[in-house]
Amino acid sequence: MEINQLKRANESAQQERELEIWRQKKQQLAELTVYREKQAATLGQLAAYEQQLAPLEEQVEALESQQKNQQAAVLAGHLHEGEACPVCGSTTHPELAVFSNEVDLELLAQTQEDLQHLQSKKEQLKAENQQITWQMSQLTREDLPNAEEINANIASLTEALQKLASQAAEAERMLQTKQTLHLEIEKAIAAQQELEQTITKQQQSYETLKQQSEQIAAERTFLEQEIPAEYQNLQKFQQEKQQLQEQITSHDKQTKQLQEELHSIIEEVSRKDAAKGNVKQDMARTQQELDEERASFKQLLKEQEFASYDAYKQASLTDEEMDKLEKQIQAFQNDFEIAKSRYQDLSTKLANTAYPDLDHLEEVWQEKQQQRERLEEQTVKLRDRLTFKRENFQRFEKEMHHVAKQEQKYAELGFLADTARGKNERKLTFERYVLGAFLDTIIERANLRLAKMTGGRFQLSRKLDRSKGNAQSGLELEVYDAYTGYMRHVRTLSGGESFKTSLALALSLAEVVQEMAGGISLETMFIDEGFGTLDPESLEMAVECLLETQESGRLVGIISHVPELKERIPVRLEVTATNHGSTTEFIHML
Repeated sequence: MEINQLKRANESAQQERELEIWRQKKQQLAELTVYREKQAATLGQLAAYEQQLAPLEEQVEALESQQKNQQAAVLAGHLHEGEACPVCGSTTHPELAVFSNEVDLELLAQTQEDLQHLQSKKEQLKAENQQITWQMSQLTREDLPNAEEINANIASLTEALQKLASQAAEAERMLQTKQTLHLEIEKAIAAQQELEQTITKQQQSYETLKQQSEQIAAERTFLEQEIPAEYQNLQKFQQEKQQLQEQITSHDKQTKQLQEELHSIIEEVSRKDAAKGNVKQDMARTQQELDEERASFKQLLKEQEFASYDAYKQASLTDEEMDKLEKQIQAFQNDFEIAKSRYQDLSTKLANTAYPDLDHLEEVWQEKQQQRERLEEQTVKLRDRLTFKRENFQRFEKEMHHVAKQEQKYAELGFLADTARGKNERKLTFERYVLGAFLDTIIERANLRLAKMTGGRFQLSRKLDRSKGNAQSGLELEVYDAYTGYMRHVRTLSGGESFKTSLALALSLAEVVQEMAGGISLETMFIDEGFGTLDPESLEMAVECLLETQESGRLVGIISHVPELKERIPVRLEVTATNHGSTTEFIHML
């Protein structure tokens, strides 16, 4: 069963690799389609610019020709018979140039500028088209199948992987069932042994109790004979028994009193616990009131049509403004009292004098009185409002300070969490960072074996650059080819080269895991197929590497159909298929 599980795991890994290759081909095909669409759009723009350039070039050529003719006409206007021409040097001028149309120099300059702009755009599009053509050539270095073939292969491999996963899950379930039954059998055996031991112990206990019963009977007889003479009188024995009973009753009373005191203490503790609970409730109620006050303050801001707390803060009166308002009110009250005093003096002096308009003065006094009351009322409201706003402001500042601290704390935690999840510049998660460190150690060991199997041609390294798209990075492998002097992806290796690379990585992984895990021992390794892709020289190097691994104490098993391996393997398990089933036979080479 373990061999089948290893075989299924190897098949699953191989198919996952193939599935990843087909997915990459699908991605390349999609990128190629995008580049083709971009190239078509670029060529369309180039054609449009060509159509725009042709009339502009003709217009510029015509304007430049007109300008030259105009310059020739200007020069001809300054020529005289017998004087040398500054252009050709002739002293005779049989036919002077005549040009009557004025050239629009601004139109010429603007047309030339438009022409240069279009030519610059055209050259830019040509460069973009060359870049797109190069990118398409990079993608088409390998023959890409069509989309239907890619999707069909992806679907087939996905279905095969799901089938393997289902088989692996079923095998795992059967293995767990087997282990469970084995544990139940062991438990039943242990229970039977324990029951037998219990029966033996009970028999021994019965014998012991029987001996103790006989011994107690003998001791009773002996004790009855040893009773003192003074206790043989029943009345005297009853009296001493009564005295002991009274002592027991007194002790019980004391015990009851102590229990009552203990009960009182417990009740006192319960009351204190209840008080503690009331305090907690008061704290919760106070917190609720604080939340309600905060909501009321926000509602009051909304009712007073304040857009934000900053608007409220700007609109609220400062301490200096409140003091100034209070001084104004106090001055008004002082003036009012002076006026009232003068009014009373005048009323006394003019008691016998007819008032010119008493009703009017009464109305004025009532109006001033009402004005005073309104001002006093407004002052009280303003004071209350100021007190309320100060308290709310203090609570708000306290809450904002607390929120700022929490935001800073959560921002640091968020940054740390994003970094660990791979939301960083290199898209590298914490897990991949740790695995990368282990992978570097494995690659270092694998390069020693790979150099031996490939004659020093290939050397593995971990790709540290950021991956394309949204894929996470940090665990991709590249290979340095000493023949070409360039790095390339491991997907570009041939079948034989991939097998040698996988073999070197597998051997190094087992070695590194055994060294780092301590208690884990990987003494057995199975290799399924792959040797058929090797040439004779590579096959010889791979076998030598496996033999060295075997000499180090590990058991190496090879599943293969390559005939050349039979000569090098000392012990083989050959499987022969017949119409009635398969048979196996161990063969030992002499």
